[in-house]
Amino acid sequence: MVNDQHGSPTLASDPAAALVHAAGRATQESAAWGAHHFCNAGETTWYGLAGAVADLDHRVAPSGKAAVYSVLDTSTWRPAFRMVPRPWREALDEVLCELT
Repeated sequence: MVNDQHGSPTLASDPAAALVHAAGRATQESAAWGAHHFCNAGETTWYGLAGAVADLDHRVAPSGKAAVYSVLDTSTWRPAFRMVPRPWREALDEVLCELT
């Protein structure tokens, strides 16, 4: 399982809700205009995400060939829209709860 590609797993409904929130706060006079990134807070690898979903069998080992870091910087989102993205593990727990 790939363990050198870092990202921020994001529940699809969270950016959708964030866009609705942002649309309600944005005005032409606000500092919210411009490009902003949104994703769930925190970072992990594919191996870490798989481990968070289910206990990995001891035969599954972390691997990697080309390190990738694709975590989005949400630092402008927070002050512009007064909204802090929730942690990706919290979003994952919500999904796992809905599936069980």
